[in-house]
Amino acid sequence: MKDIGLSQRLLASSQANRSIGSSLVQLPLTQKNSMHFYFLVPNLFGFKGGIQVYSAFLIQALQKYYPDAAYDVFLKYEQRSPSSDEKTSFLPQTQFHCFRERVYDTRRWQRRFKTIHSCTKIVWAAIWQRPQLLVLTELNYYLVVCQWVKRLLGISYWVVVHGLESWDLKNSAYKAALQTADRVIAVSHYTRDRILREGYLDPAQIAVLPN
Repeated sequence: MKDIGLSQRLLASSQANRSIGSSLVQLPLTQKNSMHFYFLVPNLFGFKGGIQVYSAFLIQALQKYYPDAAYDVFLKYEQRSPSSDEKTSFLPQTQFHCFRERVYDTRRWQRRFKTIHSCTKIVWAAIWQRPQLLVLTELNYYLVVCQWVKRLLGISYWVVVHGLESWDLKNSAYKAALQTADRVIAVSHYTRDRILREGYLDPAQIAVLPN
């Protein structure tokens, strides 16, 4: 079985990627076109903020070097399906799944139902399709879903941490899931250093990919 360094491919996509380096996890692949990636993203189309732009860049960077791979993008807060014009920024085989959750939803029962629905769909899709990698681009409860999928199926996962949400992290479940992530990607050296000072991650586990 030949090892293709995913990190090396991502590294070459842009000068901003150089800090990831060859230390990123390598995925065992038999053929380049056998790859299947899952991206767990807050949203991409209905709102454009730093996380959304960063997430789109990460997907596009991977697609540049794996144009024959399959891509499923699970959009936690997206309220509508992307238009044909919006999809042109991504490869045609990219599948988008919109869960239509809301950041501030006072309807507790509906919020819980949507949470259970989205998590269940991701897990069952992973069981059925067996992707090689899950990439979570925002710290949220999907982090625990990634950990479940890894325990159940042995699928690697990466987590992007941006700033405040990862500083002085109190959620023990999130901490445990970060510890079992194959790679934690910080968007700044400050965030990386601050997380390392908290002492629950191995320095070799966390890399910097600037936004």
